[in-house]
Amino acid sequence: MNHQKTPTRSLSSPSYRNAMYAHLAYLEDKISNSTDRREEFEEERLSLLACRVQNRAILSPVRRIPTEILGDIFWWTLPSIRDLERSGFDFRNSPWLLTHISSRWRAISIATSSLWLCIVIDYSEIRHKGPRGPSSEHHLSLVEAQIQRSRAQQLQVHFYACLEMNSRAQIQMFELLSQHSSRWEGLSLGLSSKIFPSLATLRGRLPSLKRLWVQWDDSETDSVESLLDCFQTASSLVDVGVFNEYRHVPMCLPAPQLTRYGLTGSWSIHECILQGAPNLVEAHIGCVFDLELWSGSLIELQRLQRLYISDWLILSVLKAPALQELAVSLYPDEGPRYLNCLRDFVNRSLCSLRRICHRKSPEAHTIIEILKSFPSLTELVLITHYPVSEVISALRLTGSTVVAPQLQTLFFGCEVDATIDYTAYLDMLKACWEAKDCALQHAALITCGKPPLEPLTFIGLLALRQAGLDLVLSENESESFGFIKAWLYGTTWN
Repeated sequence: MNHQKTPTRSLSSPSYRNAMYAHLAYLEDKISNSTDRREEFEEERLSLLACRVQNRAILSPVRRIPTEILGDIFWWTLPSIRDLERSGFDFRNSPWLLTHISSRWRAISIATSSLWLCIVIDYSEIRHKGPRGPSSEHHLSLVEAQIQRSRAQQLQVHFYACLEMNSRAQIQMFELLSQHSSRWEGLSLGLSSKIFPSLATLRGRLPSLKRLWVQWDDSETDSVESLLDCFQTASSLVDVGVFNEYRHVPMCLPAPQLTRYGLTGSWSIHECILQGAPNLVEAHIGCVFDLELWSGSLIELQRLQRLYISDWLILSVLKAPALQELAVSLYPDEGPRYLNCLRDFVNRSLCSLRRICHRKSPEAHTIIEILKSFPSLTELVLITHYPVSEVISALRLTGSTVVAPQLQTLFFGCEVDATIDYTAYLDMLKACWEAKDCALQHAALITCGKPPLEPLTFIGLLALRQAGLDLVLSENESESFGFIKAWLYGTTWN
């Protein structure tokens, strides 16, 4: 008895598909009812099923997506910087994974240079992986391939050295990256004393560099000041961040062209930068290493709009008529003196503050006085190290009176082991949202998950969101850190 042959008509025709399904049904019937030829029928059935899978792939709508649209879709699959730091060159991640799906996807991903512009190398993570990780030669070849695929476009380079690893491999990698320094647009550097000498080769070779972050965590940084001067001639540099845990090493920066800087160091270093940077729009001023904060001369920053200061006394020597957003670190017992200093600063600057952020959080009385003293404030951000139950209580309605009816935005964030009374927070937020004369539109609760939100509180907050409140909730530690960093005008792109 002859059984039917596999159809050979057009793959897309309905008659072909109907014939294939009919033949599969025929084979399955024969397999269930036949004994002597079951193995033969089963073999043909498996062959036909494989053919059907292949034909479905050929006819998949994905194959008809235009190349340029598929390239855009690929871009959205790229991991974040933090994910890249943890995983490194992992072929399970985009864009490397895209080159192993099909010949078409490989060709498109390799030809889409924007997929290969971000190079992230974190030797602390490489060390953590130990022998399981790829060799240094393998890393070099991967970076060379990525640079080649990025073509002539500008690169985003994130390089973090590790003191505990062999310095030779790290120096080789940095030298390879430095060969393409003319294409660097963003550079995030975690330096060690062994890498410092390699900076000398960068002098005069950074024409495209716009954003720079430099940090080093070892104390062996003697006689490196001149090596850090390589960034002074970066003609496009407008955004700079510098951090050292132990002491600040002076850097010569192109201050007149800077629009943003963030630095942890002595006041004398900040003063030098601020006096020579008339175009600053944003600044993150972390003062450490000395107690003498200033010489007494007034610094006027005509274009400054966003400012974070680690010591509120810095306001005493600043004048910023365009300032709209201010973030300040202060302890609860500093409230009255800080409030007087803030009033003097605003009167001197003639600025209209729109947002104020307090880190570590002053007492409730100071916050309420600030909201009453500056009616232009529509955004309040509190990043707490301490219990804030009194602040939450103070922001609730007093009878039918709203304490700060002009507030449109109210953000709460927790650092370290600080906690918030979630039930009281929900009650306060709900009362403000429902009050007729309250302008509240946006809220955020950033908790790092310590402790987790209670189910009833979570449900209540979601109900406010469904009612129309623009509410951000985050219990993820990494995500919470990103929010807080942005609220304090720290560098977020690295």
